[in-house]
Amino acid sequence: MKFRLPIVMLLLALAWSTAFADGPSVSASHIWIKTAPPGVHVLSGYLTLENNTDKPLKITGISSPDFKSVDLGTANVGAHAAMPLTSVPLPPHKPLEFKPGGPHLRLMQPHRQLYEGDMVTLHFNFSDGSSLTLMASVTGQAPNS
Repeated sequence: MKFRLPIVMLLLALAWSTAFADGPSVSASHIWIKTAPPGVHVLSGYLTLENNTDKPLKITGISSPDFKSVDLGTANVGAHAAMPLTSVPLPPHKPLEFKPGGPHLRLMQPHRQLYEGDMVTLHFNFSDGSSLTLMASVTGQAPNS
């Protein structure tokens, strides 16, 4: 009887550490939002996401308390505005880059004027049920890698 509680505690500790041993499903780097002049209602965000799992994932949602809505868009083509993307696959162990001239975040109707150096919160949800919260800097150019 005396040994039962320590053994249960040890098993719980091992189970807890194993659950988080692999780390997050998705990691992010090179996160930034392009500055825009006052009165602009759609800003662009850029980052690199990497699926750290062995299975394909999808982005199922993006939100920010700093904007009315956030979605993913394609690059502007000629005179056409960026179009929303309905599904973006994240292949296993491969980075997916959202960059100027390519797929990017469309951050619509900011709740306040954003200036160089301001920070914005972004929440991503993925098809495996995981989520990722990031802080993005507002800047005029991509940060150094």
